Parts: sequence; C-alpha cells; structure tokens
Amino acid sequence: MVEPSSALKSTHPSETLVASPSSILEDRLPAPAVRYTSRSLTRWIWFLVLFCAVLGLGWLFRVPLLQGVANLWIVNDKPTHADAIIILGGGDPYRPIKAAELYRVGIAPVILIPARGRVASFPQGTGLEEKRIKEFLIEKGVAESDIQILETTVTNTHDEAIAIRDWSLKHHATKVVVPTDIFHTRRVHWVFGKMLREIGASVDVVAVNPPDYDASNWWRRENGIVFFQVETTKMLFYWIHY
Repeated sequence: MVEPSSALKSTHPSETLVASPSSILEDRLPAPAVRYTSRSLTRWIWFLVLFCAVLGLGWLFRVPLLQGVANLWIVNDKPTHADAIIILGGGDPYRPIKAAELYRVGIAPVILIPARGRVASFPQGTGLEEKRIKEFLIEKGVAESDIQILETTVTNTHDEAIAIRDWSLKHHATKVVVPTDIFHTRRVHWVFGKMLREIGASVDVVAVNPPDYDASNWWRRENGIVFFQVETTKMLFYWIHY
C-alpha cells in the first residue's frame, strides 16, 4: 500500500523544491534588525565614551574653568573721579571699608548711603545701619560733612539705583562709584547703568572681595557657591522684570 504522502516526495535526485516568496521575506527580515541594533549599540558606546571624556576634562581643568566663570561674571572697573561714592545695603563692613578707601584717595568728595534700615554685622559684633555706617566712616577718616544719608527708603538694588538716579539728576552728577562684593557687581553694573543712562550719567563698579572667598577659590567655600547661585538667579530676574 502506497502512503498518501509519498506522492508529494521528489522521485529524482536533481529535483529541488522552490521556496515561496513569503518564506524568502521571512528569512531576510531578522538581518536588518540585527544590523540596526548593532549600530544603535555602537552609537551609545561612543556617546558614553565622549560623555566620560568631557567629564574627565572638566574635572581635570575645573580650577581654571571655575576661575574663568567668575572672572567673566565679575565687573571691576578702574574708578576715575566721580561725583559720589555709593554704599549699598548689605555687604557687612567691607563695602564701607572700600568706600572710605576710595574717598581717601580722592575718587569722590561725598559718600551717599541710601536709607535701607537693615542690619549687618561688624566683626566686633556691633550693629551696622545707616547711622552706624556713618560713624564707621568718620572713624576711617571721612569728614562728617561729606557723608549723606538719603531719605528715600529702599528695599533692593533696583530701588537704590532709582534713588541714586534721582539724586544725580537733582545735583547734576555725571558719574558715581559703587563698591560692592564680587558677585553682586554684575547686577549693580546692569541696573545702575540702565538707570543712569536715562539722565546721561554713568557708574563705575568696584569689586570687593568678601573675607572668606574670591574669584580664585569661590567654589570651595559655601558662601561663595550660595552667593554665586543667588546672584545669577537675581540677574535673570532683573533681565526679565526690569
């Protein structure tokens, strides 16, 4: 008895079965998928290598990079003769100290103190407000008649810039000098420059190093990191808001 399936078998050795088109496509589909996966893996490997290289270079050159960032941010004008030296609120004693130094070398004949009403600390622990700043300046050799406390109450750097603009307009001043801590200089230069340009005046900003950090080591001190972050955030706010 002949099996039914035997009728389908080839009876000649030279005969071959012809594959259907669908089976050919099925055989060829996996190869492109494998090639695609291999290319993606290669790209990811190169990406990780480059990323690690960038991190390594950043770490290797972190000191000059961070110093460069600070130097690009800090504004430090060489002050020339001006109509007034401005002491802004905050900054503990080093802003008044620098203001007194600039006064003694003849940069300006008068020192202005916008009335802020806030308290900072001297190293010896005494309170520093407008009247205390005045006493401190007198101790540092500034004539009492050359110190003026502006009556307009201010709450921030923008308010201080407006107060100085109004004073400059009233007294026909063409230039003021503002000593302030290093990371505050960028915002002071921008907002004071903007306000004073409205009346044809200008500002020189003098960078003052806080006692615990400067441009060469600011990222190694908590205060340096905090103040840099705060000032970059405030600068962005000023650009948008003012």
